[in-house]
Amino acid sequence: MLWKYEPTQTTEITTQLKAAVMIPSNDYMPRFDLACFLFQIGDYPGAYQNFEALNEIDIPRNEAHQVRWIIKDEAGTPKYFTGQITTLSYDYGFIKSEFTRNIYFSRWVLNAENRAQIRPSINVRFHLGFNVRGPVARNV
Repeated sequence: MLWKYEPTQTTEITTQLKAAVMIPSNDYMPRFDLACFLFQIGDYPGAYQNFEALNEIDIPRNEAHQVRWIIKDEAGTPKYFTGQITTLSYDYGFIKSEFTRNIYFSRWVLNAENRAQIRPSINVRFHLGFNVRGPVARNV
């Protein structure tokens, strides 16, 4: 959960976040907040549109890849999602899950034992976080 809110408030929250994005500034965080909120309420096309706009902004690499948000459950602990490894390269991979696009993960966030065991087609659990480039799997 990004914020505590009632389902009836999603339209008002979305309107306020969209208004903040319209204010001219060099601050990319309002668009990031909007993208994360849209993703959480299931508006994946709207979320990805905003993440793609963020990809066009020149943000320092270390800042762009910093995970800033993790979806949490009602108790406030990181929520687990499940999926299957679809693509795996030397230093990253993708997980197919309930979301419309595959979720990126870095192999370097895995401990050495898990890094050696992970293969395409295996089922995994993960936390879902966000950096300014989009959703990322953590704790795979």
